[in-house]
Amino acid sequence: MKAGNLRNQIAIQTLQTGADGTGGYFGTFVDQKVVWAKIRAKQGFRNLEDGKISLDNIYEFTIRYDDYPNLSQINKIVYNSGEYIIKAFQVTDERKKEIVIMTTLGRLIDPTFFLITEFYENLMTEDNKFIVV
Repeated sequence: MKAGNLRNQIAIQTLQTGADGTGGYFGTFVDQKVVWAKIRAKQGFRNLEDGKISLDNIYEFTIRYDDYPNLSQINKIVYNSGEYIIKAFQVTDERKKEIVIMTTLGRLIDPTFFLITEFYENLMTEDNKFIVV
């Protein structure tokens, strides 16, 4: 990938957790690394969640593989004061030159809720709906 395509500086954040002293846990996102990326808006759609209409856009971030090879869906991307939630990512070629990351522009994320969501991700039905417990 040509360096000229990577025009936007983004921060990749990682979730750090710890005990809160009362038997619970807290989580907070901290900057892990600042890298250069190419950003493209892919598509937008409208959903009805909990009786509210939510407007979501999908954004594609492309970064060099060597800049952040240990990327995961627990990471979050911050660009222009927006917090982007990583939905999926893939290494685009066998020589591991770049990573394409599919994200949605997130609402304000409570890290504790994010932890709970990640925990319950394994309790999903085949049609990707959460099982209510």
